[in-house]
Amino acid sequence: MLVFAQQYTGGSIFLHGFARVEREGKSWYINAQGKQVFDRIVDYWNITTAGSEALDTGSEEAVYQVQAGKRYGVFDAQGNWLLDPIYDTIDHRLNQLWKVSKDGKVSLCTTDGKLLLPLYYEDVQQLNENFFAVKDQGKWGIYAKLTQQLQVPIQYDDVDYCGGCGYAPHYFLAKKNNKWGVVNMEGKVLAPFVFDHDHYQMRSDEWVMSFSRNGTRLVYNLAIGKAFEEPEYSNTCLLNNGFLALEKGGRYGLIAGSGKQVLDFDYEEITGLDEDTFRPVNPFVSVKKQNVFGLADTSGKMLVEPMYKQALKLVLQQFFWAEAEHVLINASGKVIFDAKDYNRMDVLEKLGILIFRKAGKWWAFDPVQQRLITNKGYEEIEDSDIDTPSVLLVKENGWWGALNMKGKMLVPVKYDKIGCADLGAMLYAKKGNAENIYTLTGQALLEGGYGYEKLDFQDTMLFKYYKIGQAYDHYGLMDRNGKIWCKNLYQAIYELAKGNYLLVQDSTYALLNTKTETIKLLPFKKVTALEKTNYLLVNQNNAYYLFDVNRGKLIPKPYETMEGLTHGYVKVSVGGKVGIVDTHGKTVIPLNYTDIWELKNGYFMVLQQSGEQLKYGFANAKGKLFVPIQYDYDRNLYRYLEDGYFLLTQRQDDTYAYLRGVADSSGRVLVTPNYEQVFPYNGHQGFLYIKDDKAGLLNAFGSPLCQQDYDDVILADRPEHKPLIINWPAMLKKGDTYFYGNEKGEWLHYSAQQLIPFIDNRDSNGGGLPIL
Repeated sequence: MLVFAQQYTGGSIFLHGFARVEREGKSWYINAQGKQVFDRIVDYWNITTAGSEALDTGSEEAVYQVQAGKRYGVFDAQGNWLLDPIYDTIDHRLNQLWKVSKDGKVSLCTTDGKLLLPLYYEDVQQLNENFFAVKDQGKWGIYAKLTQQLQVPIQYDDVDYCGGCGYAPHYFLAKKNNKWGVVNMEGKVLAPFVFDHDHYQMRSDEWVMSFSRNGTRLVYNLAIGKAFEEPEYSNTCLLNNGFLALEKGGRYGLIAGSGKQVLDFDYEEITGLDEDTFRPVNPFVSVKKQNVFGLADTSGKMLVEPMYKQALKLVLQQFFWAEAEHVLINASGKVIFDAKDYNRMDVLEKLGILIFRKAGKWWAFDPVQQRLITNKGYEEIEDSDIDTPSVLLVKENGWWGALNMKGKMLVPVKYDKIGCADLGAMLYAKKGNAENIYTLTGQALLEGGYGYEKLDFQDTMLFKYYKIGQAYDHYGLMDRNGKIWCKNLYQAIYELAKGNYLLVQDSTYALLNTKTETIKLLPFKKVTALEKTNYLLVNQNNAYYLFDVNRGKLIPKPYETMEGLTHGYVKVSVGGKVGIVDTHGKTVIPLNYTDIWELKNGYFMVLQQSGEQLKYGFANAKGKLFVPIQYDYDRNLYRYLEDGYFLLTQRQDDTYAYLRGVADSSGRVLVTPNYEQVFPYNGHQGFLYIKDDKAGLLNAFGSPLCQQDYDDVILADRPEHKPLIINWPAMLKKGDTYFYGNEKGEWLHYSAQQLIPFIDNRDSNGGGLPIL
């Protein structure tokens, strides 16, 4: 009778080095030594995605927050403590940065549990990778991680910072005596403490947009230390390019981030061009004077004197469209296209061109070359279906064609659809079921109802083509330059090696050599390609041979049957006996066997009929029979190689049941075939067996871990066709008792009366973890 020092009413399996146990309505977690470590798991999450929805017990990214008494800690999926359970709170909402507190003091730590600054301050805010705002006795200062000391003394009532800006600001906003100013990371005051502030329009450059004074918003420039505010300035607008347009005395001017005035207060309006957040920043501004519009750049240079009725529109980042006048101009103000005869303009950004419409037709214009691409109008012009940026699609009378950027017709306008062929830099033109092929120079490779297929291995520039509508596909070979290497006469084409191809036409076979540009007929009744090699399996005078393509000769050793395998092996037979040869005809496994099956990784199962029973063993790639042919083949078992082990089966004469064992690649029998099921676990650590409805564990050499059979071995998961994982200590069941054993086969001093989940979800804030 088993007696245990600690007996629990409930216990879970061990996961991450811990198990949950239960007694008298309370539960807690123990380690392998049976010592209570913490009380409950309160949360768990994925440190790479910040979510818990897809977590499982095997996730390498899972971390668990636990409670031990009134303190909290965090451990990872390997059971390593990232944070010892000594903290009052742990806030992981930022995912990659956790805020921890203990005895009223706060710090920040990384996901590996490393504190970024001492656990000393009342509150902490990260400004960037080096600087942290820290609070002590109600005041704020700046701490530097690199020097591990205060960078700016603690003296401010509050701080604020643009944490979401594209690059780290060199300053922060601080509050003192109920007013806000700006201080740099060396402690120098950049803006005096005379402003009100709210967290609005925060920036990281020389402009401060969040200040106000006497209830009125203003803009402050740090470079010159000046506030642009009413009554002197009004209607301030910070443009995307970092320049400030503002009004003074009823006129607008432009101020650079440096504080320099680049445009005088001489305009009725100044606005940015293409102020889309997702567009590249541009150096242009629209100016309005005497009710007409012009164009300036942010250096203050006037590019286009005000003369247009509406503000110019930036197109393709370097040209400008005057909508009212219908003209396109460049950055020097020159009109490069007069579109007065056209009623609509659109931009094809991928091609970098413009299209204009008149009389229901579209014309394409290249603004860089300042020329029309098309010499006629089309119903539609687009670029959306073509990955190659030098091709323009055009539609006329419901049919599509393709032009290059010089207007040359690449594909005639007569197809349903045009796109990029998956053969490379080529176009397909589809009409009905036919996909015709054109090069980017406009050469028609296939036209008039042809289709194409890639070769299986794609080691060459060639592809197969065939005529649509034939009773049987007849393939030819063509390269991407349009050269036909063989006409479409063949039912099959097989790619060999070094430019050789096997061509099959009815019952005749031929070899194409692309180096010699020759096609030679083969004098054999049946030919099978060993693809990606230069060897063939051929039939001559009712016998099979290996044929060396490079030498053009038979290997003079006949066989009754031949079957190509992988890695250059061929299964052959003579007189009903099977063996393995290589492509040179050298015997790898003698022709002595009933059958041979190729396994993965260069191993073979060798079968031999023995009376009514089929026996088997295993051979390696050198032909060595490392497991003798003495095991009974089970036709209902389809996997004989698993995780580097070889399955051994032996039939019981009385029951006809098959018992199983395991050998390794040296032929050593690790587990004698005495078991109904055998599963390797934890790589090569050992084996789990099932026999007579009992389970047990063996070590890596097949010896029992302890002299006991169990009713069950409790696993975290039993994935089909996947390696078995046992979490140590293992949970074992015998009778009505669950107990635990280690990898040495030793029973531990605690047990449980029933199986309970690893996580009590009533205590947890997480989601998605299986109940185990």
